[in-house]
Amino acid sequence: KEPSTKKSEDKKVVYTVKRGDTLKKIAHKYKISIAKIRKLNNLKRHKKLHRGMKLVLGDINTHSKHRKSKRGKRRDSNHRINNALATLNSRNSNNSATHGAYKVIQIAKRYLGKRYVWGGESTRGFDCSGFTQYVMRKSKGAHIPRVSRKQAYYGRYITRSHLKPGDLIFFDTSHRRRGYVNHVGIYIGNNKFIHASSARHRVVITSLNTPFYRSRFKWGRRVN
Repeated sequence: KEPSTKKSEDKKVVYTVKRGDTLKKIAHKYKISIAKIRKLNNLKRHKKLHRGMKLVLGDINTHSKHRKSKRGKRRDSNHRINNALATLNSRNSNNSATHGAYKVIQIAKRYLGKRYVWGGESTRGFDCSGFTQYVMRKSKGAHIPRVSRKQAYYGRYITRSHLKPGDLIFFDTSHRRRGYVNHVGIYIGNNKFIHASSARHRVVITSLNTPFYRSRFKWGRRVN
């Protein structure tokens, strides 16, 4: 006999309105349409929210599934990157280039979340080129230049379509796109790269398909 689902079906998300709340804010927070909130609570268009008001927002399982699916997508993306690198490394254990790329990314990811510090080049904090210089030295023993505009001319030139995990990638993030390199990261595969971001104040992984970075990508470099 299947267990009864009546109890879970009857559980509803009930939200207590706070000062400054609007239907738009609540709808955005709980990923539900304004029209559905109105329908669930029989709210007329002219009806205003007031502090302490109770709003039914739908089935609790629906909201929890939505949150879990978003977390799951992020985990799946990271798993795909890690599994691809692990498979590549195991299949080509005798290939020094592949092993080197795996080690670059392995070391780079140790510092995810490390704070961004302008001029930083140690584990106390990194700027973008300080981070890439540190990782290349620790993973490959390569002593690359300190600043991104000089790193951009170190190693073998690589186009975006030929990027491989472990390659350095360069951007022009200047406000007026002046044509010179001023940001660098490390490509990790699956159209993603790891970098010390001044905008997000820490070391993060970002998609190369993000419109900002896609439009400002310059080229890659492969450090042997």
